[in-house]
Amino acid sequence: MESYSALIPIRNGLSYLPKLKSYFDAIPSNFEIVIVDDDSSDGTSSFLNEWERTDERVCLVKAKGEGVAKALNLGLSASQSDWIFRFDVDDTYQPERIASQLSLINQPNLVACFSDYEIVSESNYNLGYIPSAINSSATYLSLISSSRTPHPSAMLRREALSEIGGYKDQDLPCEDLGLWLRLKKLGNLSSIPQPTLQWRMSANSLTGANRASMKHRKNQLIAEFFDFEFARNSYLNESEEILVSYDKVNYAVERKLLYIFDLIRINNFRDELRIADMKFLFRALAHFENLSGLTRLSLERFRRDIYRYQQTKANRY
Repeated sequence: MESYSALIPIRNGLSYLPKLKSYFDAIPSNFEIVIVDDDSSDGTSSFLNEWERTDERVCLVKAKGEGVAKALNLGLSASQSDWIFRFDVDDTYQPERIASQLSLINQPNLVACFSDYEIVSESNYNLGYIPSAINSSATYLSLISSSRTPHPSAMLRREALSEIGGYKDQDLPCEDLGLWLRLKKLGNLSSIPQPTLQWRMSANSLTGANRASMKHRKNQLIAEFFDFEFARNSYLNESEEILVSYDKVNYAVERKLLYIFDLIRINNFRDELRIADMKFLFRALAHFENLSGLTRLSLERFRRDIYRYQQTKANRY
């Protein structure tokens, strides 16, 4: 019988902890909860000590504030479960998240599973819905955009995590993308077409310096680890099947558009456009009766950009 763990790194998350604890109060008793207290100073440690004392599922690990990669690796070392579910303390999760992702564990050679997700502001203002790629090869292709495989919604095979050496400090601040790219060398990535996560856009993620640093490191990791030929062959061989399959799930138009955008990003990254790519784009356009999804995606991205601008401006004063 396979076993499961939650992995939660926390640093100064006291205000969010009661809600997170209430979520796990409804989770089955055989579900291990590994929490890494990364040198908190706001009362988080006292809360977690009491939670561990009253809940035998909780395994509390103390870290020294050396960064999220080291904290996550400490948590991985403390758990022996077959599957690791990532959680972040400031995000919100749907009750069916775990059961929905577990429905995929029998997929051949699965090493990681993600989900759709919603983005909210610090005050819970809706900033958009991100549909995932679902299919294994499409999920790999979506790594080029680095926005459709949310770290806090990941379900990960622990054996594969151990084989690749866990998280790498050198991948920061894109430690999750580095992990996905390495995991793909061992197996398949997948996703469920359900919004299991409300991801909170934090103040740190809004800063221009942080975004510039992430973009630079992302491009380095893509250039080093992304298998462009595999991705290209996958969409040439499977694109029709993938596009048709999206008609069976929600946000079909948006998923198709994002799939095409990922292809365009690959060509932009390599600064090339092959004849076969152009033929694919023309065939893909035949799947659209309207472009209402493009309007929605554009408006939601504009809404997030405005929010970032407003918060960045406010933080200057």
